[in-house]
Amino acid sequence: MNFESPLDGLLGRLFTNQGDSVTADDLANLETGLASDAPDLGLLCLAKLVEIASTGGEATVKHLYSVDIVPFLLRLSSSSNLRVGEALANLSAVLSGPEDRAAFIEQGGFKALTNVIHTFLSTGSSSRVPPDTKILLVACEVYAKIVQTAALPTIFPQPYRENAVAGLQPIFLLLAHPASTPTQVGIALLTLSRLGLTDPVVGSAITQGSIAIPAATAASSSRTLKVVDRIEGHLLNPNMEVSRLATRVVSVLVNSKAGWYYWSGERKSFEFPGEADAKDIYTPKGEPGTLDPEAGRRLGVLLLLTDSDDSITRKSAATALAVLTQSESACSALIALKIVTKGAMIPTKLWDRVADLFEPGGVRPPADTPGARSTGTGPPDRELADRGAMIAFNLLSFVNRFYEPEKSNEIKSAVDSGLKAALEAGIKGEFGAAVDANLKAALKVLNK
Repeated sequence: MNFESPLDGLLGRLFTNQGDSVTADDLANLETGLASDAPDLGLLCLAKLVEIASTGGEATVKHLYSVDIVPFLLRLSSSSNLRVGEALANLSAVLSGPEDRAAFIEQGGFKALTNVIHTFLSTGSSSRVPPDTKILLVACEVYAKIVQTAALPTIFPQPYRENAVAGLQPIFLLLAHPASTPTQVGIALLTLSRLGLTDPVVGSAITQGSIAIPAATAASSSRTLKVVDRIEGHLLNPNMEVSRLATRVVSVLVNSKAGWYYWSGERKSFEFPGEADAKDIYTPKGEPGTLDPEAGRRLGVLLLLTDSDDSITRKSAATALAVLTQSESACSALIALKIVTKGAMIPTKLWDRVADLFEPGGVRPPADTPGARSTGTGPPDRELADRGAMIAFNLLSFVNRFYEPEKSNEIKSAVDSGLKAALEAGIKGEFGAAVDANLKAALKVLNK
């Protein structure tokens, strides 16, 4: 008489690496075993299945798809068993590779992964044993990669805006968790850039978002972090790729209502047509006409990044400033900005930074001397010149409303920096009507 259960037979085959022998009936039996009062054998089978899927290569993955492994994941994803969730997270990482991602989403894999992460986060915020941190971050990384690359309507159906905002938490966690690797942080930043571009309300939700970092142990407590603080913290990250991606996120978020107000420090109320029907987005804080010192600091960081060694970072920082200098408060803060050098407060070289955006080929100037220009004869970088012209126009338009002698003094500083010559050189770059219009508009204001 044979008393061997179906799971005993499955486990035996899995231990001999017979991943291609797994059938749909095996998965059904495994599902039943995991739902029983004694799931230990099922958990052992599931762990071995994860191991074989991870090491068996594409042929094993294809076979598992043929026996409906993803619907199996979806059915199990409602389990409150932490070990089941951890196994499903690891399986999702294997089954959602670039070549299989569309099938993974279509068959319910993204929904399963979302369910698993939700269970992880609800467990981590309670007194129960929290999920393994590494596996939690793997799940969030897989989630972010899917959001980064998939057709968004397939993962965030209508109403898109509400579903996309509701789906931000795993990406926030990947960004903010102290155990995230630089690669994982970069994935999170790139994903936030993509989502922020799709809808300004999503951009505002990112700017105002927060995330509770799950407790590391059952005895410890969770803590809540602001997402924007983490983004700002990475702007000057020594890892150039992370800094580049963080600056890119800012250049996207400043086009949202909350992002524009946050980085500009503007305290007047303006209408944002793309967010007119959204509730509770952002209300300016402080009295109109007063400056937000924190906004000045944020703008100073962006100004500093226009002098980055990395050309992509420079372009993103300049793009952000071209948007933000449409705010009078931002212009005022940039012009008044001071930095500490050897204990003394001195003005930042605002106009030099703007003029540097017109360097031949977009390269940084060779010397940090007011008015110093490169000896190159080539035209400026088209994108940097365009952004530089927008920044110059906005700042100079603001300066032209000054009383004398402040107006003349500021204009002289701009001319001495080489900005006038830089604008004239930019016009010779033959960048097309749109860029020429911005360059000529800035030069016209400077010559008033």
